[in-house]
Amino acid sequence: GALAVVDPALGAEPLLDELLPQAERAVAILVTHAHFDHVGALAEFRDSLAAPVLMHANETGFLREVGEQAQWFGVGPVRAPGAPDRLLSQDDTVGVGGEQLKVLETPGHSPGGLSFYSESGGFVIVGDALFASSIGRTDLPGSDHRQLLASIRTQLLTLPDSTVVYPGHGPATTIGEEKAHNPYL
Repeated sequence: GALAVVDPALGAEPLLDELLPQAERAVAILVTHAHFDHVGALAEFRDSLAAPVLMHANETGFLREVGEQAQWFGVGPVRAPGAPDRLLSQDDTVGVGGEQLKVLETPGHSPGGLSFYSESGGFVIVGDALFASSIGRTDLPGSDHRQLLASIRTQLLTLPDSTVVYPGHGPATTIGEEKAHNPYL
């Protein structure tokens, strides 16, 4: 079957080593947002897997500055991964084998934040928009608290309650759990 990589972060090299024997199965590298902690290994993954990089247009500036971002946080060095191969926007779909991932625009933590929803799989990959009992930080350049809350309410909380949420950090949760218990919502 096909596989997609989401947000190849700094330190993800062991995963890349595991993927190399099956590199031809990689059909896409999906970027929820281009903060360095989500794309720090993007250049290496792109080189090794030869899969197209898919992301929102509003993140391309961050992608160019990923080396500087990492330095600012005292990590790196991070190699700039170059421009994305395909720009995604609301309701686009990405095929990964038999799975269709629907693109949901979820800006707020970052101006071009995306989530990837699998209706058949019953899951959504949300980057740093939503976490178990928390939401993404909005004190970074280009972030907007009100926009993030609107994204979560219109794009994520409208999904079925049983939908499993895979955030960029921390444990998985469900839409129903966050509707009921997330103090930020």
